[in-house]
Amino acid sequence: MRGKGTHDAVWGALSGWVSDPQSARDFLKLVRIGGSSLANCLDAIWPGAAASAVAGTLIEAWGIDLRRGRDEHRSRNMSSYNAQAFEPMPDVPGERLDFIEGLWALFEPTSSSSFDQLDRFLLRSMLWQQHDLLANGTSKESGAIARRYAELPDVIRRIASEHFLTGISEPNEPTLLTYARSTASPAMAAEMLARAYLLLRAATAFTISNFNDAGVQVGNGNWRPWIDPYAEARGFWDPAAPLQQPADLWEDVKLALADLTSSRSPVPISMNAWMKRVPLGLPTVSEAERIGVWSLGS
Repeated sequence: MRGKGTHDAVWGALSGWVSDPQSARDFLKLVRIGGSSLANCLDAIWPGAAASAVAGTLIEAWGIDLRRGRDEHRSRNMSSYNAQAFEPMPDVPGERLDFIEGLWALFEPTSSSSFDQLDRFLLRSMLWQQHDLLANGTSKESGAIARRYAELPDVIRRIASEHFLTGISEPNEPTLLTYARSTASPAMAAEMLARAYLLLRAATAFTISNFNDAGVQVGNGNWRPWIDPYAEARGFWDPAAPLQQPADLWEDVKLALADLTSSRSPVPISMNAWMKRVPLGLPTVSEAERIGVWSLGS
Protein backbone atom coordinates (compact mmCIF):
# COMPACT_ATOMS: atom_id res chain seq x y z
CA MET A 1 0.00 0.00 0.00
CA ARG A 2 2.44 2.63 -1.27
CA GLY A 3 1.89 6.13 0.08
CA LYS A 4 -0.15 5.04 3.10
CA GLY A 5 0.91 5.24 6.72
CA THR A 6 0.98 2.18 8.94
CA HIS A 7 -2.38 2.92 10.55
CA ASP A 8 -4.12 3.42 7.21
CA ALA A 9 -2.58 0.30 5.70
CA VAL A 10 -3.49 -1.97 8.62
CA TRP A 11 -7.00 -0.55 8.91
CA GLY A 12 -7.55 -1.09 5.20
CA ALA A 13 -6.42 -4.71 5.48
CA LEU A 14 -8.63 -5.43 8.50
CA SER A 15 -11.66 -3.74 6.98
CA GLY A 16 -11.24 -5.65 3.74
CA TRP A 17 -10.83 -8.90 5.64
CA VAL A 18 -14.16 -8.70 7.46
CA SER A 19 -16.22 -7.04 4.72
CA ASP A 20 -16.54 -10.32 2.81
CA PRO A 21 -18.80 -12.93 4.50
CA GLN A 22 -16.40 -15.81 3.89
CA SER A 23 -13.28 -13.98 5.07
CA ALA A 24 -15.23 -12.69 8.10
CA ARG A 25 -16.05 -16.27 8.95
CA ASP A 26 -12.38 -17.18 8.54
CA PHE A 27 -11.55 -14.39 11.01
CA LEU A 28 -13.91 -15.87 13.61
CA LYS A 29 -12.50 -19.34 13.01
CA LEU A 30 -9.00 -18.15 13.85
CA VAL A 31 -9.96 -16.72 17.25
CA ARG A 32 -10.27 -19.75 19.49
CA ILE A 33 -11.26 -20.19 23.12
CA GLY A 34 -9.78 -23.35 24.58
CA GLY A 35 -9.57 -24.84 21.08
CA SER A 36 -13.13 -23.91 20.09
CA SER A 37 -13.48 -21.11 17.54
CA LEU A 38 -15.79 -18.12 17.84
CA ALA A 39 -17.39 -19.31 14.59
CA ASN A 40 -18.30 -22.64 16.23
CA CYS A 41 -19.86 -20.80 19.16
CA LEU A 42 -21.98 -18.66 16.86
CA ASP A 43 -23.07 -21.71 14.87
CA ALA A 44 -24.06 -23.50 18.06
CA ILE A 45 -26.50 -20.72 19.01
CA TRP A 46 -27.55 -19.48 15.55
CA PRO A 47 -26.92 -22.22 12.96
CA GLY A 48 -26.37 -20.75 9.51
CA ALA A 49 -26.45 -17.09 10.58
CA ALA A 50 -24.04 -14.70 8.85
CA ALA A 51 -20.91 -13.89 10.82
CA SER A 52 -19.72 -10.83 8.92
CA ALA A 53 -21.70 -8.34 11.00
CA VAL A 54 -20.24 -9.62 14.28
CA ALA A 55 -16.69 -9.78 12.93
CA GLY A 56 -17.05 -6.29 11.52
CA THR A 57 -18.30 -4.93 14.83
CA LEU A 58 -15.37 -6.50 16.68
CA ILE A 59 -12.83 -5.02 14.29
CA GLU A 60 -14.56 -1.63 14.34
CA ALA A 61 -14.51 -1.53 18.14
CA TRP A 62 -10.97 -2.85 18.59
CA GLY A 63 -9.41 -0.99 15.67
CA ILE A 64 -11.01 2.41 16.09
CA ASP A 65 -7.61 3.97 16.79
CA LEU A 66 -6.32 2.62 13.47
CA ARG A 67 -9.32 4.04 11.60
CA ARG A 68 -8.93 7.43 13.26
CA GLY A 69 -5.14 7.42 13.02
CA ARG A 70 -4.87 10.18 10.44
CA ASP A 71 -7.44 12.47 12.07
CA GLU A 72 -5.87 12.09 15.50
CA HIS A 73 -2.27 12.39 14.31
CA ARG A 74 -1.86 15.83 15.88
CA SER A 75 -3.45 14.77 19.17
CA ARG A 76 -1.19 11.70 19.37
CA ASN A 77 1.90 13.78 18.74
CA MET A 78 0.84 16.23 21.43
CA SER A 79 0.32 13.49 23.99
CA SER A 80 3.56 11.72 23.04
CA TYR A 81 6.02 14.57 22.57
CA ASN A 82 4.70 17.81 24.09
CA ALA A 83 5.51 18.97 27.59
CA GLN A 84 2.55 17.63 29.53
CA ALA A 85 2.58 20.47 32.03
CA PHE A 86 1.47 22.77 29.20
CA GLU A 87 -0.93 20.30 27.58
CA PRO A 88 -2.12 18.10 30.47
CA MET A 89 -4.21 15.01 29.80
CA PRO A 90 -7.08 14.21 32.19
CA ASP A 91 -5.84 11.67 34.71
CA VAL A 92 -7.27 10.26 37.92
CA PRO A 93 -4.74 8.05 39.77
CA GLY A 94 -7.48 5.85 41.28
CA GLU A 95 -8.90 5.10 37.84
CA ARG A 96 -5.42 4.31 36.55
CA LEU A 97 -4.93 1.76 39.34
CA ASP A 98 -8.37 0.25 38.67
CA PHE A 99 -7.36 -0.20 35.04
CA ILE A 100 -4.09 -1.94 35.96
CA GLU A 101 -5.74 -4.32 38.44
CA GLY A 102 -8.58 -5.13 36.07
CA LEU A 103 -6.26 -5.78 33.15
CA TRP A 104 -4.11 -8.26 35.04
CA ALA A 105 -7.18 -10.06 36.40
CA LEU A 106 -8.34 -10.72 32.83
CA PHE A 107 -4.97 -12.10 31.73
CA GLU A 108 -4.38 -14.46 34.66
CA PRO A 109 -3.21 -17.78 33.17
CA THR A 110 -5.53 -20.74 33.70
CA SER A 111 -5.23 -24.49 33.27
CA SER A 112 -7.13 -24.77 29.99
CA SER A 113 -6.23 -21.47 28.33
CA SER A 114 -4.09 -18.44 29.00
CA PHE A 115 -7.04 -16.09 28.61
CA ASP A 116 -10.14 -17.73 30.11
CA GLN A 117 -11.11 -14.70 32.18
CA LEU A 118 -10.92 -12.35 29.21
CA ASP A 119 -12.30 -14.80 26.65
CA ARG A 120 -15.52 -15.47 28.51
CA PHE A 121 -16.37 -11.76 28.44
CA LEU A 122 -15.34 -11.40 24.80
CA LEU A 123 -17.51 -14.39 23.90
CA ARG A 124 -20.49 -12.94 25.77
CA SER A 125 -20.01 -9.58 24.07
CA MET A 126 -20.02 -11.26 20.66
CA LEU A 127 -23.12 -13.35 21.49
CA TRP A 128 -24.94 -10.26 22.74
CA GLN A 129 -24.14 -8.40 19.52
CA GLN A 130 -25.59 -11.25 17.47
CA HIS A 131 -28.59 -11.47 19.80
CA ASP A 132 -29.33 -7.76 19.29
CA LEU A 133 -29.19 -8.26 15.51
CA LEU A 134 -31.48 -11.29 15.40
CA ALA A 135 -33.66 -11.45 18.52
CA ASN A 136 -36.40 -8.95 17.53
CA GLY A 137 -36.83 -7.75 21.10
CA THR A 138 -36.65 -11.16 22.80
CA SER A 139 -34.79 -11.05 26.11
CA LYS A 140 -31.48 -12.86 26.46
CA GLU A 141 -32.92 -15.07 29.21
CA SER A 142 -35.56 -16.45 26.83
CA GLY A 143 -33.68 -16.10 23.55
CA ALA A 144 -31.42 -18.39 21.55
CA ILE A 145 -28.47 -18.08 23.95
CA ALA A 146 -30.51 -19.68 26.75
CA ARG A 147 -32.41 -22.13 24.54
CA ARG A 148 -29.33 -23.51 22.78
CA TYR A 149 -26.76 -23.11 25.56
CA ALA A 150 -26.34 -26.91 25.77
CA GLU A 151 -25.16 -26.92 22.12
CA LEU A 152 -22.04 -24.93 22.97
CA PRO A 153 -18.76 -26.92 23.14
CA ASP A 154 -17.94 -28.43 26.54
CA VAL A 155 -14.87 -26.21 26.97
CA ILE A 156 -17.04 -23.11 26.59
CA ARG A 157 -19.63 -24.30 29.09
CA ARG A 158 -16.87 -25.00 31.61
CA ILE A 159 -15.75 -21.37 31.67
CA ALA A 160 -19.05 -19.58 30.92
CA SER A 161 -22.30 -20.63 32.58
CA GLU A 162 -25.72 -20.02 31.03
CA HIS A 163 -26.44 -17.40 33.68
CA PHE A 164 -23.21 -15.64 32.80
CA LEU A 165 -23.85 -15.66 29.04
CA THR A 166 -27.37 -14.31 29.51
CA GLY A 167 -26.25 -11.63 31.99
CA ILE A 168 -28.08 -12.98 35.03
CA SER A 169 -24.73 -13.31 36.81
CA GLU A 170 -21.82 -10.86 36.49
CA PRO A 171 -23.89 -8.44 34.40
CA ASN A 172 -21.24 -5.72 34.32
CA GLU A 173 -18.41 -5.99 31.84
CA PRO A 174 -14.74 -5.39 32.78
CA THR A 175 -13.34 -1.87 32.63
CA LEU A 176 -10.98 -2.96 29.85
CA LEU A 177 -13.90 -3.67 27.50
CA THR A 178 -15.68 -0.48 28.51
CA TYR A 179 -12.59 1.56 27.67
CA ALA A 180 -12.11 -0.33 24.41
CA ARG A 181 -15.62 0.62 23.26
CA SER A 182 -15.20 4.32 23.96
CA THR A 183 -15.52 6.59 20.92
CA ALA A 184 -14.25 9.72 22.68
CA SER A 185 -12.14 11.98 20.50
CA PRO A 186 -9.32 12.43 21.06
CA ALA A 187 -8.95 9.03 22.70
CA MET A 188 -7.43 8.83 26.14
CA ALA A 189 -4.39 6.66 26.84
CA ALA A 190 -6.35 3.98 28.72
CA GLU A 191 -8.80 3.64 25.82
CA MET A 192 -6.04 3.16 23.27
CA LEU A 193 -4.26 0.70 25.54
CA ALA A 194 -7.47 -1.30 26.04
CA ARG A 195 -7.99 -1.63 22.29
CA ALA A 196 -4.34 -2.51 21.79
CA TYR A 197 -4.62 -5.37 24.31
CA LEU A 198 -7.68 -6.75 22.52
CA LEU A 199 -5.96 -6.57 19.15
CA LEU A 200 -2.96 -8.35 20.65
CA ARG A 201 -5.31 -11.01 22.04
CA ALA A 202 -6.66 -11.56 18.52
CA ALA A 203 -3.15 -11.58 17.03
CA THR A 204 -2.01 -14.16 19.59
CA ALA A 205 -5.00 -16.34 18.73
CA PHE A 206 -4.21 -16.12 15.02
CA THR A 207 -0.57 -16.99 15.61
CA ILE A 208 -1.36 -20.01 17.77
CA SER A 209 -4.04 -21.22 15.34
CA ASN A 210 -1.70 -20.96 12.36
CA PHE A 211 1.14 -22.78 14.09
CA ASN A 212 -1.15 -25.49 15.40
CA ASP A 213 -2.57 -26.00 11.90
CA ALA A 214 1.02 -26.32 10.65
CA GLY A 215 1.74 -29.03 13.22
CA VAL A 216 3.70 -26.88 15.67
CA GLN A 217 1.80 -27.24 18.94
CA VAL A 218 2.07 -24.49 21.52
CA GLY A 219 1.31 -26.71 24.51
CA ASN A 220 4.19 -29.16 24.13
CA GLY A 221 7.13 -26.80 24.56
CA ASN A 222 8.00 -26.39 20.88
CA TRP A 223 8.26 -22.64 21.33
CA ARG A 224 10.54 -22.66 24.37
CA PRO A 225 13.82 -22.27 22.37
CA TRP A 226 12.46 -18.95 21.12
CA ILE A 227 10.60 -17.83 24.25
CA ASP A 228 13.30 -18.63 26.83
CA PRO A 229 15.98 -16.20 25.53
CA TYR A 230 13.35 -13.46 25.40
CA ALA A 231 12.28 -14.12 29.00
CA GLU A 232 15.89 -14.18 30.12
CA ALA A 233 16.61 -10.88 28.37
CA ARG A 234 13.63 -9.30 30.14
CA GLY A 235 14.90 -10.61 33.49
CA PHE A 236 11.91 -12.87 34.16
CA TRP A 237 14.12 -15.79 35.22
CA ASP A 238 17.74 -16.79 35.67
CA PRO A 239 19.28 -18.13 32.41
CA ALA A 240 20.67 -21.05 34.40
CA ALA A 241 17.28 -21.87 35.93
CA PRO A 242 14.38 -21.26 33.51
CA LEU A 243 10.91 -21.88 34.89
CA GLN A 244 9.55 -25.28 33.98
CA GLN A 245 6.09 -23.73 33.64
CA PRO A 246 6.15 -20.16 32.26
CA ALA A 247 2.69 -19.63 33.78
CA ASP A 248 4.44 -19.56 37.16
CA LEU A 249 5.43 -15.99 36.25
CA TRP A 250 1.93 -15.17 37.48
CA GLU A 251 3.08 -15.72 41.07
CA ASP A 252 5.23 -12.58 40.90
CA VAL A 253 2.32 -10.65 39.44
CA LYS A 254 -0.05 -11.91 42.13
CA LEU A 255 2.27 -10.70 44.90
CA ALA A 256 2.71 -7.36 43.17
CA LEU A 257 -1.06 -6.95 42.78
CA ALA A 258 -1.56 -7.67 46.48
CA ASP A 259 1.01 -4.98 47.21
CA LEU A 260 -0.76 -2.65 44.80
CA THR A 261 -4.14 -3.24 46.43
CA SER A 262 -2.84 -2.65 49.94
CA SER A 263 -1.13 0.56 48.81
CA ARG A 264 -4.48 2.14 47.98
CA SER A 265 -5.72 2.34 51.55
CA PRO A 266 -5.76 4.93 52.92
CA VAL A 267 -6.24 6.90 49.74
CA PRO A 268 -2.85 8.46 48.86
CA ILE A 269 -2.77 12.26 48.76
CA SER A 270 -0.42 12.35 45.77
CA MET A 271 1.22 10.10 43.19
CA ASN A 272 4.54 10.44 45.04
CA ALA A 273 2.92 9.30 48.28
CA TRP A 274 1.46 6.29 46.51
CA MET A 275 4.68 5.31 44.67
CA LYS A 276 6.61 5.24 47.94
CA ARG A 277 4.24 2.51 49.16
CA VAL A 278 4.95 0.14 46.25
CA PRO A 279 8.71 0.19 45.63
CA LEU A 280 8.70 -3.47 44.54
CA GLY A 281 5.25 -4.01 43.07
CA LEU A 282 5.24 -1.21 40.51
CA PRO A 283 7.87 -2.65 38.13
CA THR A 284 6.23 -6.09 38.05
CA VAL A 285 2.74 -4.88 37.14
CA SER A 286 4.26 -2.86 34.28
CA GLU A 287 5.79 -5.99 32.71
CA ALA A 288 2.97 -6.94 30.36
CA GLU A 289 5.43 -8.96 28.27
CA ARG A 290 4.96 -11.69 30.88
CA ILE A 291 1.56 -12.38 29.29
CA GLY A 292 3.20 -13.26 25.98
CA VAL A 293 5.73 -15.53 27.67
CA TRP A 294 3.18 -17.63 29.55
CA SER A 295 0.70 -17.73 26.67
CA LEU A 296 3.23 -18.92 24.08
CA GLY A 297 5.83 -20.68 26.19
CA SER A 298 3.73 -23.32 27.96
